[in-house]
Amino acid sequence: MLYCNLVFIYLMLEEKSAGRSPPWRVKAANLKPPRKRWLAPLLIASGVVQTACYFLYPHVYELFLVYYVPVVAWLTIESVRRAWFAPDATPLTRTLVKLALTFYLGGAALWIFENTVCGTKGEMGGGWWMQAAHLHAFWHAGACMGTYHFIEFCAARRGTALYGSERVSAGGGTMLMPLYVIHDQTGDGERKRR
Repeated sequence: MLYCNLVFIYLMLEEKSAGRSPPWRVKAANLKPPRKRWLAPLLIASGVVQTACYFLYPHVYELFLVYYVPVVAWLTIESVRRAWFAPDATPLTRTLVKLALTFYLGGAALWIFENTVCGTKGEMGGGWWMQAAHLHAFWHAGACMGTYHFIEFCAARRGTALYGSERVSAGGGTMLMPLYVIHDQTGDGERKRR
């Protein structure tokens, strides 16, 4: 979870970066040069420190929360800002952020409820009857679906930066797991999905 969050930080900070794409493949005028070269090494170093702390202090759950909660809060605030208040916000990105937050926060609410009722010691805390509901499993399902939609949000934002919002749309999947599509005009006027 921590490593994925570091990747998400990188994706959000570099979504409008021109990267190393050849100039003839990327035609978007709103791309910026990549951020400083220190960004990726800084995030990797942060991951190494988090891993070291995990192994040095495995019973200190609060240490995990110190790393995890602020990053999730920043990613949430930043994704809401980009989905609703950015000049290039689209209905697709708003929908993906709504779905991500619904799943993630819904799963978190169930997990917090279970921890409140059961306590952290489970049966010894007197909440053994609630453990039969397996709400912690619903937290993992909600976090998984929320992360899936957040990845789709990041991909849609990157596709919009590279190709423009008119070429990025929802294009299949199911209601719970929609896919985004970048439409590419081919020489014979046919639209092709990527």
